[in-house]
Amino acid sequence: MYTPDLHENTRQHSHRRWFDYLGIGLSTVCLIHCLTLPLTIMFAPFVASWLLNDQFFHTYLLAFILPVTILAFIAGWLRHHSHVVLVCGAIGVTLVSVAALQAAWLDHSLFSASMEKLLASMGGFMLILGHLLNLRYTKRVSTD
Repeated sequence: MYTPDLHENTRQHSHRRWFDYLGIGLSTVCLIHCLTLPLTIMFAPFVASWLLNDQFFHTYLLAFILPVTILAFIAGWLRHHSHVVLVCGAIGVTLVSVAALQAAWLDHSLFSASMEKLLASMGGFMLILGHLLNLRYTKRVSTD
């Protein structure tokens, strides 16, 4: 038997999950970038200098991370009402934003490049954790 409401709920749930998976992917790219950069500097000076001079990489990545995170976490929160997800998202977005903006626009004037990488890595980890929790809590509500 076809139920329009059930079909609509399934489609909305699928869209919410897609944003979480996209958010996990983007946060993972950010985390990998931050963690592999020191190795790149050590083993490939040419590649490292190219990556370090690309000020806009951080801005572009942030431009994708922000809307995906906001859409995923708000859509998930409307279903499960877990503030833990919002806190993880807020901490992650704040850390990643501060690191990205200081690298791209403030020319590392607030703190060292090492501190920037640490902040971005911690922010990426918090975003990944938030997206994973969002998926778990949304799934739990859907199966109840």
